[in-house]
Amino acid sequence: MLLTQIVVARVVGKAGFGEWSLAINTAGAFGVLASFGLGLTASKHIAEFRNTDPNRAGGVLSLVLLAGMTTVLAMAATCFVASEWLAVSFYRVPEAVVLLRLGSVLVFGLVSIVLLESILAGFEDFRAIAGTNIVQGIVLFIAGCLLAPQFGLTGAISAVAISQIAALSLAFRAMLANCRRHRIRLSPQSGWHERRVLLTYALPSVIADAISAVAVTASQAIVVRVPSGLAGLGAYQAAVSWRDIVLFVPGSLGRITVPLLARVRMEEGPSRFASAFRANLSLNVGAAVLVAIPVMVASPWIVQLYGPGFREDWDLIVILLVAAMIQAARDVMLRLTASAGRIWYNTMAATVWSASVLIGVALTVPRWGVRGFAWTWVVAMLISALVYSVAARSILLPGIDRRIQASVGS
Repeated sequence: MLLTQIVVARVVGKAGFGEWSLAINTAGAFGVLASFGLGLTASKHIAEFRNTDPNRAGGVLSLVLLAGMTTVLAMAATCFVASEWLAVSFYRVPEAVVLLRLGSVLVFGLVSIVLLESILAGFEDFRAIAGTNIVQGIVLFIAGCLLAPQFGLTGAISAVAISQIAALSLAFRAMLANCRRHRIRLSPQSGWHERRVLLTYALPSVIADAISAVAVTASQAIVVRVPSGLAGLGAYQAAVSWRDIVLFVPGSLGRITVPLLARVRMEEGPSRFASAFRANLSLNVGAAVLVAIPVMVASPWIVQLYGPGFREDWDLIVILLVAAMIQAARDVMLRLTASAGRIWYNTMAATVWSASVLIGVALTVPRWGVRGFAWTWVVAMLISALVYSVAARSILLPGIDRRIQASVGS
């Protein structure tokens, strides 16, 4: 994705790259709504029951697949229908109508891939996830290099869709193979019996995701409405690409964290659970810092890869990498609360984060443009990390107390 975005930015320029960002991020926002919190639901419950209760694991998996197909089709259609209003009235970028309509096609692939990879994470089949991502990345880069120079942004969006098709086919085959291996049967009837999971686990997740998606989309709209806002959004998207590089290893580990912590909490007790959390926290933050520091140093040269219009925007990379290092720690605590079943706490924390983003963007962007957006992201991420640290402490302290008592007794 990073290499493809560099190619796209050099082809379409800074403002065109801002349009690319609108299309991709809007598809992502609708995708978050369409996912309905089903990815976390699948990872946690499959990890817990695939060995101890295959029938229940099959019921949850059937429910997740049925609900996922329903929500993704509904959201993709909604995105397509709302594209003109979003482009003309909300973003005030009428030329983005066609791109947003094409982006609605990406909603289906985006959500389906995330859902299938979450299911594979529940099976702890991380090799299949890696293979899916490798193939998707290779196909994306090849298709992007062929289509973007010929067809501009339309070709770039089409390249993303082609890569999604390749990834979907691999992930679906891997899911069926894991079901056979664990003797898990898919049945709509058994899925209906597990419908309570949607209320107790998926519903809080989708509320949290929806609140966050609305905040990000509204913030994006505020940015593009200021003078040179579309070009500013293009520069911001280039910085986001490098933030994602810093979060690549923590994000990959995150796919392991929820099923791992859920299984450890269920099978190995609170002491082992606390140790696994600390190991994940150290590994995630350490990996983020090791990548972020050299990228910060190289940022004045990195932005030149995107074209001459990006040269003055190297500081955006530095700002967002500060946020990324904080996010690496925040995300481990978020997954801790998810694995412990405290989903409504995540909803509350998402509300605090979203309010911080919207208030910060409204106050800073009209005066400082896209840099106000970037610094708002840092402050909001720090507030979010502090909120999650309170939950992490309350979850871990009982296990730590028992371990201390046991050592004193011995």
